[in-house]
Amino acid sequence: MGLELFSPDDDSSAVVTAARAPDGIDSGELVLLLRDRHGVTLAPGQGELKGKIFRIGHIGYYDVFDITTALAAVELALIELGADVERGVAVTRALEAFEHTPV
Repeated sequence: MGLELFSPDDDSSAVVTAARAPDGIDSGELVLLLRDRHGVTLAPGQGELKGKIFRIGHIGYYDVFDITTALAAVELALIELGADVERGVAVTRALEAFEHTPV
């Protein structure tokens, strides 16, 4: 999808992934569209990051289908908001990562 992670790899979290919204996209608007139109709940940025980042939680039970659903919804919502993202990339990359992750 071409999104920039908010936190570098060496400072990542096991419970949440934060990404910067593309230029011209308000992350709060993205989060509302995801919830209201697509039934997917993500968290917006807070404080000085309000409107700039969004957060995908992955604590507790989740599986590859939860992750791919969230990523597909983010991709679709970004396209609906006018972002220039390549379709289908996020889900493909998530499935590739899952295939190479030991159980």
